[in-house]
Parts: sequence; C-alpha cells; structure tokens
Amino acid sequence: MEDGSIEMLKEYIIDEEFKLKYNEIEDEWDYFQNNILVPKKSGKLFKYYSANMNNIDSLLNQYFYLTNPTHFNDPFDCNVNLVPGIDEGIERIEGFKKNNFSNVGVTCFSEVIDNPLMWAHYTNNYRGFVLEFKDNEIAAEPKKDQILRSSLTKVTYLKKLVRISPKLPFALHYMFSTKHKHWSYEQEWRIVSEIGKKPVDRFLRFKNEMVKAIYIGHSLLDENSSELRLILNAHQFVYPKVPLYVVYPNFNEFTIVKKEFKDVYKRTK
Repeated sequence: MEDGSIEMLKEYIIDEEFKLKYNEIEDEWDYFQNNILVPKKSGKLFKYYSANMNNIDSLLNQYFYLTNPTHFNDPFDCNVNLVPGIDEGIERIEGFKKNNFSNVGVTCFSEVIDNPLMWAHYTNNYRGFVLEFKDNEIAAEPKKDQILRSSLTKVTYLKKLVRISPKLPFALHYMFSTKHKHWSYEQEWRIVSEIGKKPVDRFLRFKNEMVKAIYIGHSLLDENSSELRLILNAHQFVYPKVPLYVVYPNFNEFTIVKKEFKDVYKRTK
C-alpha cells in the first residue's frame, strides 16, 4: 500500500467480520462488526482481582496498576507481529517475548459481572473481589509526566491473526486492542497508556466515589480469610457509601447470584 493511498483511505477491511471507517466529524477511526458500529461506551465496567496483597493495596490506595503486556496470561496479546515493523510510540525490551514494552501499561476491565469463567479465572475461584465503575468515570488525571497519553478502548476479537501495515493511522491502537476469538467471553475493555521516560510508578489513580459497587467472592467468606478482613476494612474506611455484595454460584441454574453482604454475613458470622 502506497503512502498516498493511505492518506486517502476512508475504510479498511480487517476480515469478513470487522472493518474500520474514518469518522471525519470526530477525526478518528470507528470499528464496525458485521456492519454495526462497535460502541465506544459500555455504561458499566468491572475490574476483577484475586485477593493478593498487591491488589488489596490498590483497593486501599485507590489505583489501577498499568501492567507491561508481557505479564498477561495471553502471550499473543499486544503482539508486535500484528503490525510488522512498527516502532513509533513503543519501546520494546528485546528478547523472545514479542509484547515486552518499557513504556506501555495496560489495565483491563470487563462488561460482565455474572460470567462464571471470569470469577474462576480472575478471582482465584471466588477468592477475590470485583469493583464496578461507570466507564466515563473510570480514572482520575495521571500525575504530571507520568502518562503521556491514554485511552479507554473495547477489545476486538478476531478468528485468526491479521497483519496490517505500520503506516496505517490506527496501527498502534489495533496492536494493543486485538485478541483471538477464544478470549471473547471476557468482553474486555482496557485502558492503554504510554508511560513517561521516568515515571514515579505505574499507578493510575481513581477516586473512591468512582466505585459504584464492590463484589466479594463467596470463598472468602467460607474461609474467613485475613484477606476478607482487609477488604472489609477498606470498604468501611475508604468506600463506606458503596454497596457491598457477595457473589456465589446458583447450582440449580448454572448462574451467578449476588446478595448484599450484610444479609449473607448475618447468617455466616
């Protein structure tokens, strides 16, 4: 594809399901799935956590950790092979892994709270917790020079790997927001950030009023763990006005059930 034709490009077909169209009014590229515009907002987004000390610290101190994609459970995520030859805006750490970046951080969310696979995979079998946000209130302003640019985007799930030219104006976004169809159950959205040269940390702060609800996996109650007590303390002192729920499986219907914590805790303490 010649540079001139790229400048004139108004539509780009990825595969039989997805394509991009240039939106002249907003000066950006819109995704279409089966000719239907992919939404740019979800309304509600959920952040899943296992109950380890780092995650409880992020709950107490109100931040998202911007992870280097090399630590993701999907080694194909953010893979530079999607856009061969790309180098603008990224600083790769050389090695076997193809998604190891020193200046990129990602934090992930889901559209769903009631998927048993999400609770099994991302909360250590209901031993974790989930925070609910409105997607237009998901993060506070980053510290000066910490994050150079950042965006919230919906993940696109393809049936097979499709390589595109690094000269395309949406190449970088495509690389950081494309996964294989196997992962579509996650219904993922993510914040992708370019981190400054000398960031103090990889923490993206949020305010406690941005949290709309907290959900606790039932296994934390069953085991009456120290992690549960830390989460309850965080709720009491940091998020006192936020609704607190317990999530557990409904074995009669293969569904997820949620109940207010105060109703469940009365029967278990």
